[in-house]
Amino acid sequence: MIARDMVASSLGLPPQDFDVTVDVFALLFYVHAWVFVMMLLIGTAGFVLLVLAMARTITYRQVDQWASPLANAAGSLVLAALLTVVLQSVSRV
Repeated sequence: MIARDMVASSLGLPPQDFDVTVDVFALLFYVHAWVFVMMLLIGTAGFVLLVLAMARTITYRQVDQWASPLANAAGSLVLAALLTVVLQSVSRV
């Protein structure tokens, strides 16, 4: 509480403003956490659908025609990993 009073006196703001600021920052960080959770769920569902589509393609087509879906699935996995790293670095700031 001493730090709160010192900051309030140095900025010339009432100490109650800091409670509102903490609440706003908490809300902002919760939004980032929910976006991260939704990205994981949607990314996982998309990857599973891609693998299922690839499996279906493999059973009905020749090898040269399923190489593209395999590359797309690998690209989706790499993109999901990159987004995870970026969001983790943003959340540390």
